[in-house]
Amino acid sequence: MSRVVLLLALAGCSPAKTSSPEGGDLAVPKMPSDAGPSNDLAASVKANAASHGWRAEEPMRQPEYVESEKLAAELRAAAKSGTLALAVVDDVIEECSSAGGTRILLKTDQGLVQFGEHGVMLHLGPKKDEVVVVAFEKLPAPVSIEKKAFCVPARTIYAQAKVVLGVAQRRDGERLVADLSK
Repeated sequence: MSRVVLLLALAGCSPAKTSSPEGGDLAVPKMPSDAGPSNDLAASVKANAASHGWRAEEPMRQPEYVESEKLAAELRAAAKSGTLALAVVDDVIEECSSAGGTRILLKTDQGLVQFGEHGVMLHLGPKKDEVVVVAFEKLPAPVSIEKKAFCVPARTIYAQAKVVLGVAQRRDGERLVADLSK
């Protein structure tokens, strides 16, 4: 008899089987598995920049044209190291060599930064006077890029760009740089 009473008591305490999810009527929002600061950065990049940007892994290798959110971590790292800047495309130079090449010169408050070089084709790259956010690697010393045989004029650069991401307006770029610098 005591077993029957115990079983009835336990049965009365167990939750009722219903069709609602665990927790009854309480709705728990689903979160993305990678929620966190990097997700906020990706959202900021997506909101303030072009849908795609350029990433250059190594010199003399064709840069990748990737979705802008995929550049958020690299842009944040550049902001933390002081190698992120708002820039304006100062010049786009197409080489006249047999290999060709595109050199995009970006004017920053720290000097000219180059993206691309001999043998690198950037037909979809940023155009003159466009505003961009650029992550760069400083050169040990300023360098002249003049190559008369390749139709490259005498210009002095102080850094090589690693990431170039277009923005619609200067204020979008300023907002993005501020978000990345937090």
